[in-house]
Amino acid sequence: MLILTSVLVYMYRVIDALHMEQQAMRHQLSRISSNGASADAGELHDRKIAEHAEHRPDFLKSAGGHADSVHTAAEDPEAGMHFSADQISASRRLASEDPSAAEANAEANARRLGAMYTVGKVEGSGCYEIADSAVVNIDVSKTDTSACTKVNGQGIRCPDCYISPNGGLSQDVQLTIQECSSSQWVQNVQRSQINGGTAVWVYTFINLDPTYTIKVRDPTMAGLSPPSVYQVPPGEHVQAYCASGFTSFSNRLAFPSMTIPTLTVDAGFTVTSGNVDLSSSAGTFKSSTGVNTLNGNVVIAGTNTLTTGTGVTTINGDTTLADMVSLTVGASDGAGGDTVFKGDVTVGQSVSAMSKPFVVHGAITQNDDADGTAKAFTSATGTVSLLGELTVATGKSISMGGGLGAGTFTSGTGTVSFNGDTTINVLNTFTTGQAAVTLRGDTTISDTKTFKVGATAGQGGDATFNGEVTIGASSSGNGKKTLILNGGFTQNDDADGTTSTFETGTGAISLNGDVSIATNKNLAMASGTGTFSTGSGAVNLGGDTTVVGTKQFTTGTGVVTIKGAPVNFEMGANTAVNFGVASTGNGASGGLVSFFGNVHIGGSDQFESTQLTLRGDFTQLDDADASDKNNFVTATGGVSLQADIAVASGKNLLLQGASDFTTGTGVITINSDTTSGINLNGHTTVLNGKTFTYQNQAMTCDSAENEATAIYCTHPTR
Repeated sequence: MLILTSVLVYMYRVIDALHMEQQAMRHQLSRISSNGASADAGELHDRKIAEHAEHRPDFLKSAGGHADSVHTAAEDPEAGMHFSADQISASRRLASEDPSAAEANAEANARRLGAMYTVGKVEGSGCYEIADSAVVNIDVSKTDTSACTKVNGQGIRCPDCYISPNGGLSQDVQLTIQECSSSQWVQNVQRSQINGGTAVWVYTFINLDPTYTIKVRDPTMAGLSPPSVYQVPPGEHVQAYCASGFTSFSNRLAFPSMTIPTLTVDAGFTVTSGNVDLSSSAGTFKSSTGVNTLNGNVVIAGTNTLTTGTGVTTINGDTTLADMVSLTVGASDGAGGDTVFKGDVTVGQSVSAMSKPFVVHGAITQNDDADGTAKAFTSATGTVSLLGELTVATGKSISMGGGLGAGTFTSGTGTVSFNGDTTINVLNTFTTGQAAVTLRGDTTISDTKTFKVGATAGQGGDATFNGEVTIGASSSGNGKKTLILNGGFTQNDDADGTTSTFETGTGAISLNGDVSIATNKNLAMASGTGTFSTGSGAVNLGGDTTVVGTKQFTTGTGVVTIKGAPVNFEMGANTAVNFGVASTGNGASGGLVSFFGNVHIGGSDQFESTQLTLRGDFTQLDDADASDKNNFVTATGGVSLQADIAVASGKNLLLQGASDFTTGTGVITINSDTTSGINLNGHTTVLNGKTFTYQNQAMTCDSAENEATAIYCTHPTR
């Protein structure tokens, strides 16, 4: 923009210069043609020129604010083509003193008609055609071939105008103007030799080529780093001043000023090199409404900000925020717009100690690709804290390490609900807390796996089954499973008093410890052929024992001790009861039966008497200490002794009271004296026809004597 402003200002100056030059040249020509006539008229014309200069715009005036010259070197870009009042007077004197010199001077000045130049490479050309070469160096202080060259190769004086060749350019041209402070004014006369050696003049550079650029510079610009040039694009021109007598500005070109009050550009401008610096201004910078392209890096200095419009802002390159600088979307809390990242987003760096947190004050939503490609969410290896409720979408899973690794899963203290099937890897365990664990559905332990209550032997807690417990299965071949109980077994009735039962399968039941049946409870075996067997230890039957119906009670071959007093063997009314020792049948051999208490046959009530049948010998013994003699006492009924009765030696047969003694029909032998061994205290009757033998003499009792009431048998010898 600064360059365009300069161009506009200089265009105005050129137009003004053309007007002023025309007046000056007319004045000069009239002076030369009149050969010094009418000095008053010349002075009048000079004053008109000065008056015109006084009314020119301020930026065309001299630094002192007056027009004491036609144009000044500091203000007029065409000053090198005009003359001061002193120069005009000198020309007038030269014309009166040396007409030939005046003519030569007029010829030289004729070449400086404003914007009216002859073009070529001959002596007197007002604008020199430069060569079509990448580098063109012109020493304007010379007239040899190091300066400007004729068509035939001879050197000529260089003019103050340079133009692209008529045939055009085939490349960009770098044009260097050398030794301009000593440039030739007229042939063999340098500008440094005029006006005391202090002068200023302008060079014009015109590029009429439609494609390539002429890059103008002086030796000082060539020595900069990087080298500096003033570019003349295709179809454009530029002017630059050179001066003599200025030690601080020797052999240098002063291109158009970069400093102007304001600049308005109608059709745009281009900067091909150098910098655009607005840093000293506190004003604003507004671009056009079209697309603005910044081809270089953009730096916003200090604490200044960058504010865009409300349209879409597109950043096409990588964007980096400086250290300790934040990025905020939205100027007010809660009013920020959406932020869309269409590429990967990285927070922090993968360098040691360079990780950074990602903080979201709001919800996070992650979506799959529009084509249905599922996207994953992956965290780092540190702790992931989800401070709110976590919902997993329908049909989705939570997987820790793909089922591998030693990671743990810890929930909060609230209720944890698993709404789907839960599977624990075959190599892992399931451990609950110490509070109650409730399994609300059917629970199955896998094949060959165990169910254990208590981690340490002897320390297991109670296991309560509020429903039925089934061990094994009811299917064929799979039902036989064992319940192993390493401890006591307790079964209780319902709290409402409903009794509970204990039922086993049809296989053998092994009770390896003592079995106690509660008071008033029974041990009943269902009807059938089942047997009841005890161990080899003592069997105590604490209650009445009944053998039902025709069933038998059989003991082993050892001693059977019945300690009750008395011991009763009974069944229903009028039903015979047999009590046998050992088996029955031919050749049966019974064992010894010992009764250490009283033995009662029958009862003491009416119609309760029964019978004792003894198939074998009957032996009654005294106590082993012989201190107590045992008696044999019968009831008052008849006693039938079906075999011989032997009364031990020294023992008597005594009939008490009015008892009768009746013998059978067999012979009765009394082996002792009747007076000492046998006492007949009652009547003795020998049946009719029977004899009573005494001392081998039979006595026939067939008569009676009338002595008192006694009846005597007759002894044969008497």
